[in-house]
Amino acid sequence: MKPKSINASAEPGDVFLQPGHPGHVVLVADIAKNIKGETIFILLQGFMPAQDIHLIKSFQSPIQQPWQSYAGGGFQTAEWKFPVGSLYCW
Repeated sequence: MKPKSINASAEPGDVFLQPGHPGHVVLVADIAKNIKGETIFILLQGFMPAQDIHLIKSFQSPIQQPWQSYAGGGFQTAEWKFPVGSLYCW
């Protein structure tokens, strides 16, 4: 896999990768950008055994919704922290 910058070129199908044991991967399912260039995205994840896939709700938002915002640096979901440089493509 090749590392990517989320602000410059994130696309659906890219993944945030947390290596290690246990490691974790979340899939970028959809992306939207406004005219200011700010990016929001929807993430999906699965667990072992890989029988289900789950939509990750934003824990940053005061309302329940799936759109994640990104302001630069690392990225965090409710359960996982992804450091700078953890976005990859195939």
